[in-house]
Amino acid sequence: MVAGARVIPESTDPHASTHVDLPGVLTSTVALSALTYGLIKASDLGWGSPTIVALFGVALVAGATFAIGRRAAAPTVDLSLFRIPAFSGANIAILIFNLGTFGVFLYTSLYFQKVLGYSPVKAGAALLPWILVLIVVGPLTGKLAERLRPRLLIAVGLTVMAAGWPCSPASTSTAATSTCCPGSSSAGSAAL
Repeated sequence: MVAGARVIPESTDPHASTHVDLPGVLTSTVALSALTYGLIKASDLGWGSPTIVALFGVALVAGATFAIGRRAAAPTVDLSLFRIPAFSGANIAILIFNLGTFGVFLYTSLYFQKVLGYSPVKAGAALLPWILVLIVVGPLTGKLAERLRPRLLIAVGLTVMAAGWPCSPASTSTAATSTCCPGSSSAGSAAL
């Protein structure tokens, strides 16, 4: 935090409102919290249990209130941005990608431990190529995003990720750490 405050340049818009959209923050927090808790507890309580139905109802009402009540001068999320096809498409692609990526992290780690017999530390180390590439390539993609269209960057990233998938540990039954590196590195570079 200290290094970030000293190194990262300020990017504040001097004309932006300093007003906090408190209703937007509260309704979105309630909606996402109720939805998340409902999804987590549904397997224990059953999808049709009154608690789960009530949680989903709260999430629906709070989410609708958030979406409809966008009359604030400086809303938490400017929903009009989603009318721009490029913005919507990029966000949908990134959402799908992140859902898959974090699922792969979890299940690949479990695969390493339960199927290949790795210790938790060795499983984490086997995922390092992916993580290190994320760290190294991350700053470069910011610079590329200034020069190239987001549609092109996302298409190339998803293609590179798909190309690395056959080499990843999740696609083979006899994966070893040495064979995971190229696929993990490819997927890691595509993540950005």
